[in-house]
Amino acid sequence: MTDKDPREFIIDPAQLLPSCPKVQSSLFWPAPIDTRLSQLVDTATVAGERLSRADLLGALVLTASTNGETLGMLVRRYRSSRAGDAVLRNDPSEVIQLHDRRPGRRPAPESSSHVDPIVPDSGHSKR
Repeated sequence: MTDKDPREFIIDPAQLLPSCPKVQSSLFWPAPIDTRLSQLVDTATVAGERLSRADLLGALVLTASTNGETLGMLVRRYRSSRAGDAVLRNDPSEVIQLHDRRPGRRPAPESSSHVDPIVPDSGHSKR
């Protein structure tokens, strides 16, 4: 039996990132940011990329600036942004209606040159 930290990994620096051990990250963030992440994945998928939300987040973190002042500026911009700044939609004057995303893979979006607003069934429709 060892006293090794269960989150300690020994990784060859030449190993490709997608094959490295995975860790679970617990994030709580605004729903419009989560929707934007899904929309960005959909946009890349329509362009022919095969990726997951984790792939896109990993790519963004990997390529992020390592300059503290730049990172601080980005965080200040994030903190002063509005919900409408985050969600990709056709009509910026529309009210944003979001819903919880179910876990697991979603079907690939249909090919399209525009981004449809996310308007879930609010449960108030006439049937």
